[in-house]
Amino acid sequence: GEDWKARACAMLHYMPRFITGEDLRISAQAMGIAPHHPNAWGGLIMGLIKQKRLKPTGTTRKMRAKGSHARKTEIYQNMESRHDS
Repeated sequence: GEDWKARACAMLHYMPRFITGEDLRISAQAMGIAPHHPNAWGGLIMGLIKQKRLKPTGTTRKMRAKGSHARKTEIYQNMESRHDS
């Protein structure tokens, strides 16, 4: 259901000021939070951008997941972070 979205979004408060969608996904999965399909993560991130909870920075970095083959991913400013850095 939609519960995973609310739980993943709540994690933004505890994430650093600058994150990637991959960072959120990895942290959420470590807490047992996962959608019905892996593609749903992209929809969640797009929704957070539309809600201005994540702000694109225009910079990228290599992804950490081995299966991503070091592809580049957008870095976002986490507008809900309670961290200074």
